[in-house]
Amino acid sequence: MPALDDLPVIAPMLATAATVPDLGDPERWAYEVKWDGYRAVAAVVGDRPGVPGRARLRSRSGQDFTATYPELGELPTLLAGHDAVLDGEIVALDAQGRSDFGRLQHRGTPAGGIRVHYLAFDALFVDGVSLLAEPYPRRREILQALLPAGAHAQVPTTFGSDLEVALQVSRSLRLEGIVAKRLDGAYLPGRRSRTWLKIKHLRTQEVVVVGWTPGTGRRAGTMG
Repeated sequence: MPALDDLPVIAPMLATAATVPDLGDPERWAYEVKWDGYRAVAAVVGDRPGVPGRARLRSRSGQDFTATYPELGELPTLLAGHDAVLDGEIVALDAQGRSDFGRLQHRGTPAGGIRVHYLAFDALFVDGVSLLAEPYPRRREILQALLPAGAHAQVPTTFGSDLEVALQVSRSLRLEGIVAKRLDGAYLPGRRSRTWLKIKHLRTQEVVVVGWTPGTGRRAGTMG
């Protein structure tokens, strides 16, 4: 049974802002909704018979979330017999199952009644084997076999290559948008890559223009 510090420290991969036309062939991608929470990499040593495991969750900047969200301590039990480094999002869900960043910020203590979940969407290292070079479908397959749904941790739905369904579900949950991930893409720690694209919903509104100022600098030739 390895120690928690024996697991690699892996910086999360970052997505590039894009629009739907940037996808080109939509069949080359898998789609997930973009959750609104705290990004967190979880290092987990699973329980062994008679020996409890441990978990550590860190933010993009390295902040330790472990003590802040003690209910996520169920991860070692869910991963019993295995050791892993996972990528995911810490979210607070409302009654409709929507992630609400405001609720997460005002969560306070577990006794405050706001339920927190860890939504794991990638497996980076499992049982001594790095998965970073594996394509997205293989990493996702391993993740789904590894992590059963618990009270506070689960693997969220992926929509395969069905872009329209992913966009529709994201809108219905009033989320910011979706993340498109290249099917042949490896996991690139700490890098912002175009093999992950974050696509926000376009929102339009009719307004009455009552005045404007000419742009300067980078906005020269446009409105300020």
